[in-house]
Amino acid sequence: MATGERHSDPRVVDENKLSPMQKKNKRIDEYKDKWALIHGIPIMRIWEKDIRETPEKVMEALKKRLYIQDEKQKIINNKNKRHVNKIK
Repeated sequence: MATGERHSDPRVVDENKLSPMQKKNKRIDEYKDKWALIHGIPIMRIWEKDIRETPEKVMEALKKRLYIQDEKQKIINNKNKRHVNKIK
């Protein structure tokens, strides 16, 4: 996971105005993405701007990606399950 405008968030930094370091970082990120894809490793990039401005959306995206449910949702899901009698 990478954060930060230094990695050239296209909503913040003009693609034509990237510094040499930003261009290098962008290439490295592309290589990392390809390597991870080849090896079946999921990558989720989160921009620093999103973390600062909409942290609740970032957390929701992470929960969905990691299949994490909050406690209230777990209770609702368990409540709706049919009970199975395990006595034989």
